[in-house]
Amino acid sequence: MFDFFVRKNEHLCVFSHRSRILLSCYDNRVRVGPELNSRFSKENTEFQSLLAEVAVELKLMDSPEEIISERFLRRSVVPHIERFSALFNRLDKEQGALGRYWKESSNPAHARLAYYLGFMPCNLFRVASVFDELARLGFKWTGKNELRAIEWGAGPAAGATGAALSSLALPKEGTWALIEQDKAMLDVGTLWSERVFETYGHPEWSVRGFHRRIEPEKTWLPRAAGKFNLWVSSYFLNELEVKPDNL
Repeated sequence: MFDFFVRKNEHLCVFSHRSRILLSCYDNRVRVGPELNSRFSKENTEFQSLLAEVAVELKLMDSPEEIISERFLRRSVVPHIERFSALFNRLDKEQGALGRYWKESSNPAHARLAYYLGFMPCNLFRVASVFDELARLGFKWTGKNELRAIEWGAGPAAGATGAALSSLALPKEGTWALIEQDKAMLDVGTLWSERVFETYGHPEWSVRGFHRRIEPEKTWLPRAAGKFNLWVSSYFLNELEVKPDNL
């Protein structure tokens, strides 16, 4: 299992499936490769264009041009980003998973758009840069020829798409299972990951979304779920409503 999470001091750890720490570092010590850096540069608009296309297809925006409209972003996106920031930075008195926020939001579609535009890209970049760092340090995939991956608490699939944009050599063929308790956000993650796989060199990767609430005290997966050779999560453990000792 690879889990990417950040504490208050921005300390980030990557765990293997046997809970062995593969990489432990601070964000400013992770080196970003030139290929990944160029994909997010101001000169390269491919990623932003893809973001907008998917948002329109999901009916989160009316047109791709809204992604650069200051008026639209200021009125429909920024207020939700500010509320998310208060929640994530423990300024909100009522902590917990995002489910409560989706239900209480005056405009759930704009709330999901805000998370998709405001938080997903930086989380994706963080995951991709860690995979890049693993490749730079000599980590090599030794699993089966076919990737069978799962992303826990997937949301907009920052983990799966981060892996796709990284330079780490992963199997050519593969399937991703996205586990998410919010159905609408699961739909966002499923479509977004499909488009990223097609655009960034993984056309033979497929994805399936599973609408499921994770209850660690009981069971993580049903018996018939099969086996996975890569587990990924991004900002998942800190949203579980369970004490770490009980995981």
